[in-house]
Amino acid sequence: MKPFKSLLYTLSVATIMGALTIAPAQRSQASNTPIPPIQIKYLPDLVVSEVEPVYFTALNGFGRILRNDQVWIKVTNQGLGPVGTYGCMFEWDYGYGNELEYFWMLGGLGAGQSTWILADAKGYDLWASNHKFRFVVNYDLGNVETDYTNDTYDRP
Repeated sequence: MKPFKSLLYTLSVATIMGALTIAPAQRSQASNTPIPPIQIKYLPDLVVSEVEPVYFTALNGFGRILRNDQVWIKVTNQGLGPVGTYGCMFEWDYGYGNELEYFWMLGGLGAGQSTWILADAKGYDLWASNHKFRFVVNYDLGNVETDYTNDTYDRP
């Protein structure tokens, strides 16, 4: 009978201790100051996710012909928050004179969304071996992002 009482005593002490540790903490009645809620701000992260050459179909309907002065650029918001209007810059050769093009994307992108942009170099062969171009998303830093180091795509 003694081991049973010892076991019962151990279980009751464990139950009381468990109740003490599980009981919710009470706020002091002396303070009426409300506790502000924690606010988490999710930020966007714009990135150039894909770059593709532009092709058009030949007049006879067979084959595809490269448009060497145009490029498709896919911009993706890989962050957790939406982004509003953002600016993009497309630069080819060395960016002198008329070798620049600016875009302002007014619709914005939600988290995980992407859009394709057609950039035109106006006769400059983007795909020649020694030619280069650069595309910068959020170039004016108009939006706060989680990572600014992935905003630029350079083609050597």
